[in-house]
Order: sequence, then structure tokens, then C-alpha cells
Amino acid sequence: MELICALVLLDRNIEKINDLSNIVKYKTIYDHKIKFNSVKDFPEYMKDIFRKEKIIKNYITTFKKSLEHITSLSADNIQIVYITGKINKHSEIDELNSGLCKLEAKSDIYIKQKK
Repeated sequence: MELICALVLLDRNIEKINDLSNIVKYKTIYDHKIKFNSVKDFPEYMKDIFRKEKIIKNYITTFKKSLEHITSLSADNIQIVYITGKINKHSEIDELNSGLCKLEAKSDIYIKQKK
């Protein structure tokens, strides 16, 4: 579901699974804004999304509702969304979390905003 969060952060017009199926065709649009641990991650996240098809619309609606009060988190203000999953492989995130115990540094996605 991390990929859904990243995509909705970048495109608030996404509302249902059909909107997400177009993402596969236009993946290159998001390549510079979403960083995965590995190039193999994108197809695996997409497979997972389509396995959970029945809960996607509600998940998107709930996630978008949770963003309503965060005005600084617009798509125009997002530089990169890092999707780390269970094991982070991004050096930028390792630097950010240096000095924190593993229990404090457990996010599956990180958002780097433009300055």
C-alpha cells in the first residue's frame, strides 16, 4: 500500500483502482519522484495493489482525508517519495535516521519536500 500513498501524494485525482492501472503505462512520469529500494520493486507493489483490489477505493479515500489538514504536503512541494518497505536501502534515509534506534526509524515511506 506504500505505492498507493506515494502516488496519491503526487496525484490527488487518483480515486479508484482504474486510476492506478493507468500508472503502469505512465510509470516514467513518476520515476524521478518515487525512489524504490530496487528496480524490481515497482512490479511487485503493483501486483500487491491488484491483489487487494476490493479495499483500494476505501484506502485511497481514507488516506486522502488524512491529508486534508496537511497544507504543506502538496504534490508541487514534494521532491521525492522514498519507498523503503521493511528494509531500507537508501543511503539518504540511513543518514536521516542515523542515531535513532530501529524502533524509532520504522517508516515504510519518507517524503523529501522541496526547500
